[in-house]
Amino acid sequence: MKIYLKSIVFLVLLVSCSEKETNSTENEVISINHLKSVVLKQSKPLFGKFYERFKITGDGEYWIFVDRMRDKIFVFDKEGQYINTISESGRGPRGIVSIDGFDVNENNEVFIYDASQRMLKIYTLNDELISSNNFLEKVNFGTTPLEMLWHEGKVLTSIIENEFMFEPQNSKILALIKTDGEIDTVFGRFDPFAEHDNTYSFFNNIIIDDSSNVVFTSLSSSPFIQVFDLNRFSKESYIGAKNSTFKVPEKEISANLSIDEVNRRSVNTSHAANLFLTDDYIVQHIQTLTEEWFLTTDYSSKANSLIFYDRITGDIVQELPVNHSLGSVRDNKLYFIQDFNPDNYTIGIYEIVTDQK
Repeated sequence: MKIYLKSIVFLVLLVSCSEKETNSTENEVISINHLKSVVLKQSKPLFGKFYERFKITGDGEYWIFVDRMRDKIFVFDKEGQYINTISESGRGPRGIVSIDGFDVNENNEVFIYDASQRMLKIYTLNDELISSNNFLEKVNFGTTPLEMLWHEGKVLTSIIENEFMFEPQNSKILALIKTDGEIDTVFGRFDPFAEHDNTYSFFNNIIIDDSSNVVFTSLSSSPFIQVFDLNRFSKESYIGAKNSTFKVPEKEISANLSIDEVNRRSVNTSHAANLFLTDDYIVQHIQTLTEEWFLTTDYSSKANSLIFYDRITGDIVQELPVNHSLGSVRDNKLYFIQDFNPDNYTIGIYEIVTDQK
């Protein structure tokens, strides 16, 4: 099930990466240092408009992108060389109609949830189909686009129960599903902030900490993060803080408004765009919507900042304004999308530098 209206209601203002610190706490001061930039090399099947997030395989060798215009997966190596496209369009076990969730597992296999066909498909990086199963055919919930993660041979996804589509604060939030489509566990509740954010947002970011078997979730319209234990399926903590830099809409945004009115009320509001993990930090990517974004849908017209949380205590360490959208994190490196133009699609790789005051 694709849910796009809420994806309109987010994103952020252009600030400089050279501003190394804001709102530091304790003794740590975080900055980021540019290591190199990689331009994706043009290939015969030219790509269109990639989503702002992408996946990196466990060995760090390959980058996996979704072309949102044509529902194709593009595979590049870490030097930006085109490797392959997972792309057969159409219905049936092998064909792809829509990509509504995807991830890459420890064997460098790509799984794709095709909601239009209610099927889960697993491919090699060489576009060989491994399996294709019916998936989520008889459930009372919808999934959040692209928010699916591979976890111990199962799929973890953010959900919203159908009966609470316009009251997300009453819905369960996560589902663990076997690859044959059988539901393992449905658990958790939406961020309580959903009652006060002036939206009916149900887009959740999710990231798994395999070392402690917990999942972090952030509602797109909330500055907070919920932490759930994947052994007990219980809520363990609630971290974050409402601050002056995270802007919620002044007027309520509801489904009965026109798109133009939704856009007007969403200008200069904040959006939790993604969550990532490093060895030391939980990294929350915050964006703020601008007028230019609604006029052009140019990703670079949104302002971006990162909030670093201590991975052990959950305390906020620092908020850092940055120039670009954060697309992925791997081996403590931050992968920013410096240029979205398909003719010069550029990934900037940065390291995190932590100093003491």
